[in-house]
Formats: sequence, structure tokens, C-alpha cells
Amino acid sequence: MPVTTTGSKLRRFDYRYDGKQKLLATGPYPIVSLVGAHAKRDGAKRLLAADIDPSVERNAERRYRKVRREAGERCRGVRTLAGNAAQRATAPGRPRLLLS
Repeated sequence: MPVTTTGSKLRRFDYRYDGKQKLLATGPYPIVSLVGAHAKRDGAKRLLAADIDPSVERNAERRYRKVRREAGERCRGVRTLAGNAAQRATAPGRPRLLLS
């Protein structure tokens, strides 16, 4: 486990893909346990066995999660605005508009 000049420790997994040496960080030392780091390493090895670059897969997963999170925030905002409008329209003592 390499230690930086600032004293932080990072668990890493070195591998070779398509003839190039690559590095996959599995997380900072006290936060990611040895068991967790080994699980991430084993997952990366399974991807390599299937001829998939683990770092490319991880980046694609991050992009997917970001898009889902942004889409969810947009949807929640629309639902909240619609819900607030419905609550305001049916509040007690508030005249209702009837459209015919």
C-alpha cells in the first residue's frame, strides 16, 4: 500500500490491459477495509477475464449514476412543483376554478 507525502494511504490494484500497465484505486485505507478492497480487486479480475477494462467500466458506471441522479432530481422537482400546485388549488378557504 503506497503512502503519499501527505500521509494518506490508498489501496490500489495494478493490472495490464491491452498491453498497457494500468492502475485502479479501490479506496482510501481506513475507509475501505481489506475485505472490501479484495472484493473490488476480485470484481476487477472478473472483468479482465471477460476482456473488459475495469477502469473504463468504472467510469461508465459513474457516468450512468450521474445521469440517473440528475434525471431523478429533475423528475422530483417536477413532481414537487405539480404537487405544490395541487395542494394550493385545493387548500381550504381557497376558491376553486372550474373549467368547463
